[in-house]
Amino acid sequence: MKTSAVVRLSLLLASLGLLLSACSSTPAKPIPRQEVSDDGGKTYNSNSLSGQRIGEIRAAFIGRTFVFKEDWFEYALIDSDPVGGFGEPTPITQVANWAKKRGYRQQASSAGTVAEIVGMRTYRDGMVFICQLETGGKAYVKILNYRAWTLLGRHRGTAQRRALKDKLITVAWVERNLNYHTVKFIEDLPRLPEVDIALPRPSAQPRLSAVPSAFAPTPIISQLTIAASPAQVKNNQPLELLLNYTVDTGGQTSIVVSEIRTLLLNHSVLPNYPKTTTVTRQAGRHLSTFKLTIPARAKAGNYLFQGKVCIAENCVSSTIPFQLLAH
Repeated sequence: MKTSAVVRLSLLLASLGLLLSACSSTPAKPIPRQEVSDDGGKTYNSNSLSGQRIGEIRAAFIGRTFVFKEDWFEYALIDSDPVGGFGEPTPITQVANWAKKRGYRQQASSAGTVAEIVGMRTYRDGMVFICQLETGGKAYVKILNYRAWTLLGRHRGTAQRRALKDKLITVAWVERNLNYHTVKFIEDLPRLPEVDIALPRPSAQPRLSAVPSAFAPTPIISQLTIAASPAQVKNNQPLELLLNYTVDTGGQTSIVVSEIRTLLLNHSVLPNYPKTTTVTRQAGRHLSTFKLTIPARAKAGNYLFQGKVCIAENCVSSTIPFQLLAH
């Protein structure tokens, strides 16, 4: 066989082999949505984190409300020890390496989203906080432990992560990693109940004589919760400012109530605010809505909505954040 024919046959066989290899390769499986379940404070043999320390961390963070300070993605994590070296490492946010290599970048929530930590799960070298988003759905915030150190006192970037243990993993350590870039906690943020709780009917009680007028109960406002809906809004879009509260009329048929709404930017009250509405309310639970349209020239940023309800000089109030997105 001539040399040229041999060369052509070799190239043909090589091309056929590449074609068969491509046809037989299995496509990568799609990446599922991230889901993590609460482990209830369980301890694991893979790390030495004690049940007491896990309980301290769960008690310190589950139930707390916060605002995301940055966009958060599925399979993202807080690397507590990103580059190593001497001194205290600075945590950074990144997507898990395996997801990054496959080009997976699915956003779970955006900066400014309000969320509540509702659960937690511990692994060998990290922990995940399960966060219920105010906008619906969940996001999972993972903190990854530091790497091992070499004999020279400096760890390698590819070294395996240390298993969790009580000596390092304290409440303060967790809070530092969460606060550094990712979240800003909102203390004492009231929550609007999702359902009304039906209380049992009280048993019949003896009828008491009327209380003298000099000792008649004072009308009061209680159980105030507020909301700015949606929590993220753009110019020229509608925004609802909600007040949900209970009125105790002190035995009167009805009472005059003042509903006061104030918007603030950088702790300064916006022009034309506060907005005050005077209404007559009977005893019971009341939901009040005030609708407005965000002006076209309003400045993007993080705003505060302060809601206040008064009977004469007796008032209750609360404050929550919302975000005006840039055009």
